Amino acid sequence: MAFSRKRLTVNYGKKVSNVRNKGTYEGTEAEIQFVKYCNSNKIQSNPIWQLLYNNLNLKDDISNYYIVRVISHVYSKLSKVEVLPKADAYLVHGQIPSQILANKNYYLTESDIEEFNLIPCLYSGISIKRPDSKKFQILKLVPHSFNEIIGSYVLGAGASIYCNNKNELIKNDSVLAGWNTTWAEFKHCFSSIPNIEMIDSDKLSLDDKLKIFKTIKNISNTTIKSIIVNDPKKLDIVFKGSYIFDEPYPAHFLYKDGCFTTNEPFNFTVTTGSGRSKGDFTIVLKP
Repeated sequence: MAFSRKRLTVNYGKKVSNVRNKGTYEGTEAEIQFVKYCNSNKIQSNPIWQLLYNNLNLKDDISNYYIVRVISHVYSKLSKVEVLPKADAYLVHGQIPSQILANKNYYLTESDIEEFNLIPCLYSGISIKRPDSKKFQILKLVPHSFNEIIGSYVLGAGASIYCNNKNELIKNDSVLAGWNTTWAEFKHCFSSIPNIEMIDSDKLSLDDKLKIFKTIKNISNTTIKSIIVNDPKKLDIVFKGSYIFDEPYPAHFLYKDGCFTTNEPFNFTVTTGSGRSKGDFTIVLKP
């Protein structure tokens, strides 16, 4: 699948584009500045409003639409708990007196919806990335969620396996346990690899085991990506949060690299989360 999307460049101030440190504070600040910019620059020629107006087939004048920042946790049909959704902001419809909006410095959050009787616009969710961020997480999956999407605990174990240091191979027992699978299931899944039946025995040298585990990891990463890329529904789950979150919390639009676009799939890599050594097994999808 070829990844591409239309780019509309949007620059709205030094405070966001010159972020110095990477972290939650800076991500929050980027979202706040995006909301302020949109609500203080509501003109038809603004590429953000132009894209929103055209793609959502808005029927009213844009003066009656606003962007609010998401501040609530919402129920995830994937993890079965309330989490931060894919959308960092979304469009609402209603009327806010211009002086009140100015007094708020054009910053609106979900807490303003009830006060001003605003109506959320479906399919308007926006994911906002820091302009300096290149290695953000597209999606982080724990074993249960990974199995729900990919349909295999074994592939998660294969992607998480230790394969670079002989001294770490002993940890692979805990990897399989953490991914709710067994050596028997593991060998069956990767049965095409020579000598896989001896991978958990002393009949193979550690060097040979490393080679097999590296092959397993490569196969797993490639297979996981292929399963996602070749299934439109899975792509929507991964990139937009569709089917996981109710509207308006999936992200149908994306602000990334100084550009505002519809949120279309782009190239990604399959990686292991940072908590593996502590028994926190996750698969992370990154650009």
